[in-house]
This record gives sequence, C-alpha cells and structure tokens, in this order.
Amino acid sequence: MTKTVTPTETATTFFIPADSVRAVWNAVSTEKTRYYLNGLYVETHDRDGMQVIATDGHVLLHQALPEGAFMGAKVHTQAAQFDRGFILSLDPTDKSMKAKTIGDAWLYGDTETGIIQVLDVRGEPDDAGHDRVGVLEFNRIDGNFPDWRRVLPRAGSGDCVPVCVNLAKLAQMQAAAKVFVTHPHARITAAYAGDPMLVEFNDACRGLRGVVMPIRF
Repeated sequence: MTKTVTPTETATTFFIPADSVRAVWNAVSTEKTRYYLNGLYVETHDRDGMQVIATDGHVLLHQALPEGAFMGAKVHTQAAQFDRGFILSLDPTDKSMKAKTIGDAWLYGDTETGIIQVLDVRGEPDDAGHDRVGVLEFNRIDGNFPDWRRVLPRAGSGDCVPVCVNLAKLAQMQAAAKVFVTHPHARITAAYAGDPMLVEFNDACRGLRGVVMPIRF
C-alpha cells in the first residue's frame, strides 16, 4: 500500500524538487580536501529567492527553485546578511532519486530524522496527500559554502560577447579531442554575437581545431 505524505513546513524540514538536485549535482566536487564543496548548497536569498548551487571550482551550476519549495529556520547552518542556507549531502545514484513518477518528484527532508522522503507531486507542490515513492538518508555538511555570486559573469561588461551554442555540438568537439588526449581542454572564441565560434584545443591534440555554429536562443 502506498503511503501518502503531506509536506509540512516546520523549523527542521525542507522541500525541494528532485530534478533540480539531479541536474545541479553534476557540478559537485569529489575532492575530499575541499569537503564543503562535496554537496549541494541550498540557499534562500532575500532578493533572489530559493536556489540550489554546486561547484567544483571549475564549473558552477545553479537553479532557482519554483514556488512551493521551502527551508525551515533550523535547517540552515549558514547565515549572511542576505541569505540563509545549508550544504546537502546525499547519494544522487540512490534508486529513490531515480523513481519514475506520474508527476514531479520532490524531496521532503527533516533534519531531526536525517531522512528524505521522495514524493510524487501532482498538481501544486503544497497540495496535501502526495504518494511517497522512495526514501533515502542525507547529511548536512558542516562547513561554509563560498560566495558563489562573485564568480558569476557580468553580462555586457567589457568585451563580453554573448553566444548561444548547442551543447551536443560541444560534446562532438570533446569526442574528437579525446582521440588524442584523455582530458582535453579547449578555448572557444567569437568576434561578434552570431559569428561562428573557433574551438582551439591544447597542444596534445596536435593542432586539431574546430568551428561551432551559433544557434538562436
């Protein structure tokens, strides 16, 4: 028999979309010396609302969470002038994180139990009576997540040229470079927005170059 759960906003609970966790987790660091990057930062900002952020020092992913997400006052371990948050650690490969649901899966966690219930949210997230489709454990990492906003590019500043590209085409470039080197690097430049983008690889790729055509965003 399926258990029905009503997410309740208390001081020790939080409620966030599972897909946001799965997506942003791709930037989580696995470097143990910087343990505070080994999880997802869940943040509530007075100006920007609630977000999830992850970085390994080379890439950063962040996503604003939709209406219905919440974080209780006792959940957050970090408090600054404008934001509150905590670093969430879990196993993103857990079968509960891959639960196939009719609606959207959301994670309803409680710091008193250390348990996340995966709920099949149909309709509005704050509706009552969602089916539970999985359960997993989580931890809060005891550390301070860095000020991630300071590394965000400032659109339109200096010589910034906005370009739009199909990520699958970048994957083709990566596959080509991997013929020569296991961990390729590339520099991508465009003179003007809308121009073809030159892709230059590191020296180990023996002079390999590429061009990626921009797309409409």
